[in-house]
Amino acid sequence: MLFCNGSKDTIALQDVLGRKITYKELEKLGADFSSKNFDRGVVFILADNDIESILGFLLSVNVRLVPLLLNANIDTELLNKYFNIYKPQYIFAKEESNYNFKDFTKIYRVEKYSLFQTVFPKYCLNDELAFLLSTSGTTGSPKLVRHSYKNLLESAKNVSRALQLNAKEKALAALPIYFTQGLNVVLSNLYAGATVLVSNFSLMQKEFWKFVKDYKATSITGVPYSYEIMLRLGFLEMDLPDLKIINQGGGRLNDILFKRIAEYAVKNGKKFIATYGSTETTSRMCFLPPELAISKTGSIGKPIFPGSIKLIDNNGDTISTPNEIGEIVYSGPNVTMGYANSREDLALGDLKVGKHSTGDMAYFDDDGCYFIVGRKGRFVKIYGYRISLDEIEKILKDAFKNDFACIGNDKKITIFLENKLLRSDEIIKLISEKLGLIKTVFSVQYVDKLPRNSYGKILYKNLETGEQK
Repeated sequence: MLFCNGSKDTIALQDVLGRKITYKELEKLGADFSSKNFDRGVVFILADNDIESILGFLLSVNVRLVPLLLNANIDTELLNKYFNIYKPQYIFAKEESNYNFKDFTKIYRVEKYSLFQTVFPKYCLNDELAFLLSTSGTTGSPKLVRHSYKNLLESAKNVSRALQLNAKEKALAALPIYFTQGLNVVLSNLYAGATVLVSNFSLMQKEFWKFVKDYKATSITGVPYSYEIMLRLGFLEMDLPDLKIINQGGGRLNDILFKRIAEYAVKNGKKFIATYGSTETTSRMCFLPPELAISKTGSIGKPIFPGSIKLIDNNGDTISTPNEIGEIVYSGPNVTMGYANSREDLALGDLKVGKHSTGDMAYFDDDGCYFIVGRKGRFVKIYGYRISLDEIEKILKDAFKNDFACIGNDKKITIFLENKLLRSDEIIKLISEKLGLIKTVFSVQYVDKLPRNSYGKILYKNLETGEQK
């Protein structure tokens, strides 16, 4: 069975309820599932961060079903869009789901989850298509990213080797597995034969930290928003003797926080490893070795072997000089097959051919380490000056120790925040002075809550359309 690489008596998966499954049991379950001779088709997995959801994914891929991982609490309207477009042959979900599957036939059961067979007919799927992920989370477009079996295995293998994972690891899997990085944490550690500790607790819950301590988690992986919360909770003062590796990905971490975590890691004999990836590259494509975390604060490091990066300028030429900004174009075996907007697209072959233009703008220094400065579409040009909206957020965040979100065009920049105690005139005064622009370019809007996805990333489209949920 795929990803069944650990010693037979080693625990592969363990959850917050104390439930566990060994690699031997995983192998046995895989053999039983394979014996059912399922017809190849798409299976919607309404996933939570639990053992059953991971099993549903592994079992499906092993028998060449094509899973689409979706948030178990996905918006009903969006779920219906997925159903109408992709018409899955199977559904894997909790029996006590929020959604009604009574019209479908229950054909297999894994603990509190069941596999349902739908009434939708089979349709053509590319032979290399392994699984599907959405880039939108619980809201947004039903566009999917198509992953091949090669993507699946190469990503898990290369990340596992780059991060030097081994069978002694007890890796905390707390990020949503229906997002690429959360899934990669699981798969890269299973590839290494390690134990994956599966948690659906929030960082804010005391049960989360009890689970980390009681089960002696050796590594934790978070996105920038995770670490912002963790530092507010006093993470750097916690007694976590078993925690050896602190992984960060999912976007750019504030330089100040980055350095604080890096210094904490060095002082306490831990490793802080910053990574960079995307759904289109089957999660992580770069990492910064822990020994460079302080000297290269804010860097995404270098590509994970055998991947490679080029920076492309506005003329389409490759940048070969340090400190010049261009778009990151990544090449590697983990680059996915392309997108799907319809079920007919699931029959398509590899359209990217191992190359992905990320839309991230970056430069490399004299040592060849890369630094991201913003998104290609997150730049505006005002009075002849090219302004990064991401940089504005960074300046304001560093100055006011508060979260901000910016949208704009070539005439106006709007700054959003939740904290009504911060005065708009002070915000505008600071940023206009920093950028050398007149104050009338900027406006400030207060919102009850900045819209974010499950990873804590700002949903800028919601701000543009006024949907601030």
